[in-house]
Amino acid sequence: MKSNVEIINNFLDPILIYKLKTIVKNNLSEPVWKTNLFWDEGIVQTSSLVSVLELIHNFNDVYKEVKNTYIQKFPKTKNKKYGIHLYLWHKLSYIPFHTDGQYSMASTVYLNNNWNRDHGGFFIYEKDNKYEVIKPEFNKAVINKGVPHGTTLTTADAPLRETLQVFIT
Repeated sequence: MKSNVEIINNFLDPILIYKLKTIVKNNLSEPVWKTNLFWDEGIVQTSSLVSVLELIHNFNDVYKEVKNTYIQKFPKTKNKKYGIHLYLWHKLSYIPFHTDGQYSMASTVYLNNNWNRDHGGFFIYEKDNKYEVIKPEFNKAVINKGVPHGTTLTTADAPLRETLQVFIT
């Protein structure tokens, strides 16, 4: 059975990652963040805080640069609608199994320069009746097309887990 999960290493240009990380750094205390507080209860469950910054409103140039990167790698997405966000996963955060059902493709790109495996936050999905896990590693993209997936809990001593989340309809 072919998996609808694809892993691509060195996905983004390092200069683009620098721009994304600069946006996070420069806006940590600004009122531009949303949180998972208002997500559906089934997708939050007992997770702690997840901070979300949507790029299209205040950071349109970087939004376009990310979108163009995806269009280059996935040409069939050229005329699709994109949702592009930066997520900060706080201590004891996770996301339970779900499918991103309304999207034709969703992806996570890991932005932490280093991630200790003992901090959790692994991408997890089921394939052939077995669970597969993907360690959050710098500039690794996980492309998902409708597969039930979630993340493991980040630990109480984990740093902020930084990801770029892209949803395509």
